[in-house]
Amino acid sequence: MNDKIFLRIASGLLIFHLAGHSIGNATWDQTDDPIKQNVIQEMTGHQFPFMGTNRSMGEYFYGYGLITSVALVVFAAYLIFLSFSLDENRNLIKKLIWVTTLGLLGISSIEFIYFFPLAAGTTLLASLFSMMAAISMSKKKQ
Repeated sequence: MNDKIFLRIASGLLIFHLAGHSIGNATWDQTDDPIKQNVIQEMTGHQFPFMGTNRSMGEYFYGYGLITSVALVVFAAYLIFLSFSLDENRNLIKKLIWVTTLGLLGISSIEFIYFFPLAAGTTLLASLFSMMAAISMSKKKQ
């Protein structure tokens, strides 16, 4: 495989992650479990002032999920755009891919600690494919 394919696979993995994440974020407050319903009620039923606005913890939780969805779209688009631009400025693009690889690795680490294996593993795989693209680029002559 070549560096373009590695970047496109990484992007596809992030789109897969986006789909699952978006479904989870849209339905996080829907459950039949009475204990979870109680927690959701506590998170959404009380607002408090913070930084000039009144929000509940549920609104913050949902908002963070939306931010993550936007970030996943940006990462996926970014990797696709890089895959189409590999011949333009290889040195700069290789550096950008390394930064992306490290960012995705950091996100994956956080997901392993605070979320669940499927999300973390998908991001980890995207990071590894991004890394493989950077390594593949390093092996090619300028």
